Amino acid sequence: MKRILKIVLICTLLVGTMTSSYAVAADKNLATISVTGSAKIPITPNVAYLNLGVTTTGADVESTRTENESIMRRTIEGLIAQGIDRKMITTSQFSLQPMYNNEGRDTVQRIIGYRLQNNVTVAIEELSSVGTVIDTAFRSGVNQFNGLRFGLKNDSSLREELLRKAVQDGRHKAQIIADALGVTLGYPLSVSEAGGYVPMQADSYQMMKTAAGAPIEAGMQTVSLNVNLVFTIAESNSSK
Repeated sequence: MKRILKIVLICTLLVGTMTSSYAVAADKNLATISVTGSAKIPITPNVAYLNLGVTTTGADVESTRTENESIMRRTIEGLIAQGIDRKMITTSQFSLQPMYNNEGRDTVQRIIGYRLQNNVTVAIEELSSVGTVIDTAFRSGVNQFNGLRFGLKNDSSLREELLRKAVQDGRHKAQIIADALGVTLGYPLSVSEAGGYVPMQADSYQMMKTAAGAPIEAGMQTVSLNVNLVFTIAESNSSK
């Protein structure tokens, strides 16, 4: 009776953030090498994305909406006065929810008011004006800060370069493993993107409050991308 030998060999290579493995699949008897390729590129951001919001509450929908629209209109007018093009201001969230009375022992909830959330994302190309834009928004009545990130206006070529370098890195790692095992690296069985373009995010709301009206420097940033690759192990001439 023929014996089927099942071999599972896990190889971990401490190079960057790579996780690699070598395995023989029992069902197809197909040997593979799996790796994660990584790429990092330093960049100098040329645009900032600021996400701001206005939250209002009221006894009825009309009064809640009217107050919210008034604050948001004043905010947008203030941003335009600071040199922000209207087309660079886009609505990212708009939601209206009822508020219920949860006090007492009543089993039936009663609507006691409404909450309206209106968020906008502002693209700022003049990075030196970020602090002033923040100050203008809060002075206009904005009461929600949902994040500040830096990036590139046209990043398609950057993404392509990251992807290319990540695949090259993965193939190089797979080749190192194959050489160490004394086997021949075969063809790529599968390739998938594991981690996309990483945005540069500002730290906290506290930074927002202290930086208002003062210059905010994006500085040099690093973007990264990971891909998962699976390579076959080529059969040697001596294999049976």
